[in-house]
Amino acid sequence: MAGVDEISTVQLSQLQMLLDHVGAYVFTKDLSGRYTYVNQKVCELFGMPREAIIGQTDEAFFDLTIFNDLKANDQWVLEHALPLDTEEHNRVASTGEVRVYQAHKMPLFDADSRVVGLCGISTDITERTQMEQQLRQQKELLDNVLDNIESAVYMKDRDQRFRYLNPYTAKMLGCDPTHALGKSNQELLSDENLEQLQSSDQVVLEEGRKICGEEAITDPHGTTRQFWSVKIPIREQGEIKGMVGVSSDITEVIELKQKLEQLAHIDEMTGISNRRHLLQGARQELERMKRYQRTLAVIILDIDRFKLINDLYGHAIGDRALIRLVEACQSQLRQVDLFGRLGGDEFVIVLPEVDLNSALAVCERLRHQIANVTIQSEAGDDIFLSSSFGVALSNSHSSMDDLLSRADTALYRAKHAGRNCVEYDERED
Repeated sequence: MAGVDEISTVQLSQLQMLLDHVGAYVFTKDLSGRYTYVNQKVCELFGMPREAIIGQTDEAFFDLTIFNDLKANDQWVLEHALPLDTEEHNRVASTGEVRVYQAHKMPLFDADSRVVGLCGISTDITERTQMEQQLRQQKELLDNVLDNIESAVYMKDRDQRFRYLNPYTAKMLGCDPTHALGKSNQELLSDENLEQLQSSDQVVLEEGRKICGEEAITDPHGTTRQFWSVKIPIREQGEIKGMVGVSSDITEVIELKQKLEQLAHIDEMTGISNRRHLLQGARQELERMKRYQRTLAVIILDIDRFKLINDLYGHAIGDRALIRLVEACQSQLRQVDLFGRLGGDEFVIVLPEVDLNSALAVCERLRHQIANVTIQSEAGDDIFLSSSFGVALSNSHSSMDDLLSRADTALYRAKHAGRNCVEYDERED
């Protein structure tokens, strides 16, 4: 028997050492909830030696007024004589720290199968729980952002199959986000969108580099919008596994840019070219005519007695007169002709590939068209318009400044000739 007792003592010591190093809190309790055994991990938690803990209940170590699930779980195991796996929140009284445990509790039986206590193994999962909570919060935040952002966010694998797409992406593609998962570009994109989007996807997936640029996407309603897309490869252990893309709608920005560019070229009142844009185009056209050894005509015209119209009827009527003159001229000009406002009531027309007789014929048509314009004043009076014209024809040495000067001289002669007529300048540059 002595040998047996020695072996049992050795085994008990080894078991004690094992329990002290399992990395979990191991304990036993009697029917009254008093500790009958604790391992070293429990001693470290309570900051007490084992002998100071044995015989004590949980009230001595935990604040059960805040979290009582520990005691309730013990009671359930003792009453039902069944094991229990659960999560417990405990507040350590000595430190005030709240810890979270994954607890496994089982009843202890005597030789007659009566419950005499319980055994518990608790693993501290506080950090894991906190991390999981943080991940959940971050996911909720990310989901909230992605679900409400006015940009398309999506992920695709190597085969260009969608692994994620936010609601905005699904809306642009006209599909349900959940049904789109696993679908390829060919299955989701219209022919109109497929060629452009697939080519940029291939660059990212095949060359493994980030790309940025404008893309036009047509939605299911046929509306085409402009996007600025950023596409980035997804790598795992150096291998390209897919890509993530973010496409932001810049349609309004593009439209505003185009509008500003247009405003920089257009006379706001009349809608034709302003002075700067007109002269830029006229100089380019003159150089083109020189290359092909052809001529162009420059015409300057204005409204006769325009100051008198403003003085008698007001600037609103004067503005209307300018607009009606422009409309009359546009009805007689070709698409290749340049037409712009030089300033005030003075306008310039550039006629490419014409001779002098053709240019004079155009001026006569314009003069008659303007003479048919009638504007009614606020008092009901009819106001009739007339215009004077000055014409200059280019040659191989002409500059635009010289042509404008010669046309202006001809216009001056037309004014002195009685107005409502056409004069041309025959001087060489």
